[in-house]
Amino acid sequence: MEFSPEALERLSGHSFPGNIRELEHLVQRLAVTVSDEMLRIDHLPEEYRGPAGGRVTLDQTSFTGTLAEMSEALERKVLKEVLERFDGHRGKAAAALGVSRKSLWEKLKTYGLKR
Repeated sequence: MEFSPEALERLSGHSFPGNIRELEHLVQRLAVTVSDEMLRIDHLPEEYRGPAGGRVTLDQTSFTGTLAEMSEALERKVLKEVLERFDGHRGKAAAALGVSRKSLWEKLKTYGLKR
């Protein structure tokens, strides 16, 4: 089985908080479940399909004010978009962001974000 360049880019941009074991288990699961010779993005589980490196697109006109205000707005936007991407699943969102669930929970509380 070969990886398409797009699938490889997505996987190389993922933080793999479960370390090498997470990657090994993913590849084993894909080898068993995918019959195609070329592994594409649509073969990947949902939590690995997002933009490479978890990139979020920004609307440049929406950020004005002090650096602290812009940083807060950006962090809030990223949190909301990642939660939406994973349908509110906090464990998957935390993994995609490369933070612990506790850290994510504290950020959500700080910004008053709910599922």
